[in-house]
Amino acid sequence: MVSHSSNNVSINNISISVAFAQTALAKVPISDDEKSNILQQCRIPSQLLMQPSARISLRQYGELITQLMLAGKDELLGHGEQILPIGNFAIMSHFMITAKNLEHVLKRLKQYNQVMGNDLSIEIEIVADECQVSLPKLDLALQSQLFVYEFGLFFIHRMLSWYSQSIIPITAIELPFAAPVHARDYALVFYGAPIKFNAPRAKLSFDKRLLVKENKRGLAALEQLLTNPIANLLMLQFHSQSYSARVGKILQSTLQAQIPEIPELPSLDKVAAKLNLAPYTLQRRLSDEGNSFIALKNQLKRDKAIELLAHSELSIEQISHYLGFAETSPFTRTFKQWTGVPPSAYRKR
Repeated sequence: MVSHSSNNVSINNISISVAFAQTALAKVPISDDEKSNILQQCRIPSQLLMQPSARISLRQYGELITQLMLAGKDELLGHGEQILPIGNFAIMSHFMITAKNLEHVLKRLKQYNQVMGNDLSIEIEIVADECQVSLPKLDLALQSQLFVYEFGLFFIHRMLSWYSQSIIPITAIELPFAAPVHARDYALVFYGAPIKFNAPRAKLSFDKRLLVKENKRGLAALEQLLTNPIANLLMLQFHSQSYSARVGKILQSTLQAQIPEIPELPSLDKVAAKLNLAPYTLQRRLSDEGNSFIALKNQLKRDKAIELLAHSELSIEQISHYLGFAETSPFTRTFKQWTGVPPSAYRKR
């Protein structure tokens, strides 16, 4: 079981392993030249794909998935047992939009996939206090299993959260393959949920009492979602009460300063005071969530560096100063420890 509280900062600034991009690219039925062009459009240097420790922003990943789907004309990027044509998600979403609550959303999702006979058919079970939503066993290569199962559970969770306008707390994510090297990053995508690998089936579990949560969305909201569904669902964010999230919000608020102003991340004592806690109490509560104050600060700096390298024209020197490094060389060393590559690798396109 992997558990890592990752709803600690704005999900818009989170970075994930480049392995997710490698999996997305593996089967999509387009030429290498088309893939290279899409990577360039998403500001992902192709050489990063060869670096196992490299990371990309969640925003880059969303852009990549969207572009690959459109280019390959397949919403499963060639990973499914059959093509899932572009437009399937939109039709399914219109079928689900008038559901009364989350229970009806799931029932309509199941009904739609049964009629269409696609790879994302689901089973819904109530076991004790949990609602368990599972995907079918598929005879696919490992890389395709990675994508179909992770994407399927991601889609189910994000849609439930979107309809209810609240992040649905997950009690467990189960995946029927061995933990990959980037296993901890699954918790980033699933808002800190505990992840279990080598499970019998791909399964998402949550408190059954949440099934009565009202569907708060209508057609106007759906049309807005469908303007860029993958990015909109991937970046979905509502208020979280975890201490990791609350600390992350305080830390991140200091990183809104404009260059050349240099922000100063607050100390543990100052953050604890803002939360009306003693420093040791905050440390303990973060530890209970599988986190630490130092880890949160380092993750925030790492992900902000990746965001600025990928989505701004700031020089590496400017970025290093912005993040509190006196010189570029220590920033470069630290960044390489974080990602396995120097910052310059993110500028070679």
